[in-house]
Amino acid sequence: MRPLLPFCPLMAGYSADIGDGTIRTPLDGGPGRYRADLSGSPHMVSALWRLRDERYSMFMGFVRNYRRNGAEAFEIDLRLDTHKTERYVANFIPGSVRLVSKEGRFYTVSATLEVQPMPDLQVGELDYWGSLIMMLTIYGSFAAAREILDLLGKLVNEDLPHA
Repeated sequence: MRPLLPFCPLMAGYSADIGDGTIRTPLDGGPGRYRADLSGSPHMVSALWRLRDERYSMFMGFVRNYRRNGAEAFEIDLRLDTHKTERYVANFIPGSVRLVSKEGRFYTVSATLEVQPMPDLQVGELDYWGSLIMMLTIYGSFAAAREILDLLGKLVNEDLPHA
């Protein structure tokens, strides 16, 4: 079982380079060529925490344990692939944990994380939001596409198991 980082970064305090799994090959005299790379490309997240007193000491204790345990991946709650907070698997990029400032009893810490994408979202059939976008072209509106997906979910999860 992986340890959970019990501190969430500031919502306005993190940004991410989303691993999209594509490669671009530049070409002379025109647009580049694009192709799919390996799926599951990691996200690179720049995170910021504002911690007070003992919470700062606990955070730094977590970082020291991470290092002592051979930089074993940990879990962290983030909003990256959807609007909901999800639990991701992450690692600190070596040398990136940094005390940015100390103001009174508050400590601001930054770090760069390499975050593994959600496995369910790598499979097209399990990606609700990806499916919704594909159905948008067929049904013409988000409301209609969402209604169809919800009806399909009801059919598969409720009606068919009881048939």
